[in-house]
Amino acid sequence: MKKIVFTGRLISKGARDGISRFTISVLRELPAFLDGYELIIAFDREPSIHMEGFTPLELKRYTGHLPGIFLWLNHDVKKAIIRTKAELLISMDGFGIISPPCPQVPVIHDINFARNIKWIRWDHRLTYSWYFQKVLKESSTVICVSPFVATDILNFYGSSKKIFVLMEGIEKVRLMASSHLYEKPVFPFLIFPGDVHPRKNLINIVKALKIVKRSYGTAPGIIVTGRLFHVSGEEKKIIKEAISEGMVIQKGKLPEEDFFQLLMSSCGLLYLSNYEGFGLPPLEALSLRKPVILSSQDPLTMWRTLLPESHRNLLFYAEPWNVNSIAESIMKVMEIANNTDLQNITDLVDVFPEVSWRNVAFRLANVIRSIINQV
Repeated sequence: MKKIVFTGRLISKGARDGISRFTISVLRELPAFLDGYELIIAFDREPSIHMEGFTPLELKRYTGHLPGIFLWLNHDVKKAIIRTKAELLISMDGFGIISPPCPQVPVIHDINFARNIKWIRWDHRLTYSWYFQKVLKESSTVICVSPFVATDILNFYGSSKKIFVLMEGIEKVRLMASSHLYEKPVFPFLIFPGDVHPRKNLINIVKALKIVKRSYGTAPGIIVTGRLFHVSGEEKKIIKEAISEGMVIQKGKLPEEDFFQLLMSSCGLLYLSNYEGFGLPPLEALSLRKPVILSSQDPLTMWRTLLPESHRNLLFYAEPWNVNSIAESIMKVMEIANNTDLQNITDLVDVFPEVSWRNVAFRLANVIRSIINQV
């Protein structure tokens, strides 16, 4: 029986970052399409989630971000591959092994450091650039989560590797009983999902809110479901002031069911990053029939022609660097949220099954079989 090792470095119960959710959601569906293979998942911590159909392998956890990732993959995972005689490594978070003992396939979610190295911590910049290029060179095949990322790799690195595009999916969102009670705001609000990072562009959203308030006398609040991450200087000062004034409410990371309940109570979702590899929250918001404001630079714009018309009408675009453009889109979303019966829109997965995680897993299984057959 052929063995395949998958990295589960970021898997933890309740994780809501994009890479973790991609990994969990795809791997849960994958065993149904890979009968006859032994699937091994390597963890860097005690597993908090049971992955049906996988043999769990708990390896040592290292401290430190990049040094820890490097040691875990190039020492522990490498030894595990040799010990288990695995024939393929699928690195679900895009990192990999230098001189791997078997073919490896990194799943690349974005290469924002290539777009703007200042988006990365100064002490990680050289390592990111060097490590990524080495992994790319040592990989027989690369999987990207969108054509946008695939194009970036070709443009920045001129890679001749075989590149597969495996766009992310969603599942039917079912509102479950909240694991804990939290106080829902009584005023109109928009959701800003995930951590606040310089490229996520919260500062221009805050400036746009002030324009909306001057024009209409009122503005929706912004609820952030993440942390302030690597934000400093003037940007941090403006965001902190917006929090103290009640314009921005920081909820921190929420369990999945709480996030969806909060999203259901909102007027819509803000996804105005200067750069994203793809992005799950907009698809989830559309599945819940919620308007979404997207960056004109965002790769999700490719869905404009693929989505049903009912859902395309819920997408609004703004130039992330233009606060007037953002303000205009916010006002449009508030208008549609107040005047449209969004509950009549059919569930996105029902009308567009291609976005389901099961479909993503099916396509990943086909990629894996094509690689294994060449080994």
